[in-house]
Amino acid sequence: LEGMILDVVIVEETSGGHAIQLGASFEAEQNGVTKIFQIVGANEAHPFEGKISNESPIGNAFLGAKVGETVELTVPSGSVKYRIKKIL
Repeated sequence: LEGMILDVVIVEETSGGHAIQLGASFEAEQNGVTKIFQIVGANEAHPFEGKISNESPIGNAFLGAKVGETVELTVPSGSVKYRIKKIL
């Protein structure tokens, strides 16, 4: 805990923007279903609430993506494609 406190970096939640970055919330569509995600630090991650870690494979894949782009992820069952609809 001490090490975490010494190395803490506060990241403000961002809105809008041209590309997905740490702290950003965004809408992504997969097979006609739209989901809202937020990129957070590893300690704040809660996938069932849409909060994904920037260090996870899915979070890392979304970083830098822009509205209209398609992000393809490799998952155990194959590959999944998400289209970025909006950065909130």
